[in-house]
Amino acid sequence: MSATTIKPPKGYSSWLDYAVATMDTRSALLDMSGLCGDDDVVDPVPSRDDMRVAAQAELAALRSGQ
Repeated sequence: MSATTIKPPKGYSSWLDYAVATMDTRSALLDMSGLCGDDDVVDPVPSRDDMRVAAQAELAALRSGQ
């Protein structure tokens, strides 16, 4: 079976929809808050929900051709 023929999980129209809906925001939150020892602290640190909404908006923009 080719990877391109595997259907996405039930409830998702594509693997990209699934990836965005289930993306790991914890690592990004730790990175942005400086808790991993990085100097790239974002202020204010976005919430995990805000990160997911931003990813969904990027996906929608890709689909609309923007």
